[in-house]
Amino acid sequence: MIRCYIFSILLYGCESWTMNLAMEKRIEAFEMYLYRRILKISWMQKITNVEVLNRMQKEKELLQTIKERKIQYLGHILRGEKYALLQLIFQGNIEGKRSLDLERCGWMISWVGLDLHHLSILIKMNVPIFISMCVWKGYH
Repeated sequence: MIRCYIFSILLYGCESWTMNLAMEKRIEAFEMYLYRRILKISWMQKITNVEVLNRMQKEKELLQTIKERKIQYLGHILRGEKYALLQLIFQGNIEGKRSLDLERCGWMISWVGLDLHHLSILIKMNVPIFISMCVWKGYH
């Protein structure tokens, strides 16, 4: 029931979110908050997150779902002919000048936190920026 009523609303449009470490922590905290509410565990009780997950007989799933949806969305964009501009952006082929004083933080940068399994999927999709990123980080 939690997946039907809460996760579906929470995850609407998550494919386009720019994720950073703070956002990931907030999402994990919200997921644990929901589980504690379902089990009627007060925040004052000293029960660890592991114990809460054991009682729910679940594992943390929100961040995993977001990562999977982002990969599916990227595959959708890379296969679609009507997304030519987005394909150029993802492949890094757009020329232009960028202000040096602005920190680059975007949707593509949020992929750096993926695990090796997800990065291997992106390499198989033949996205040049991910291939160069993996070689740079030594994941080959």
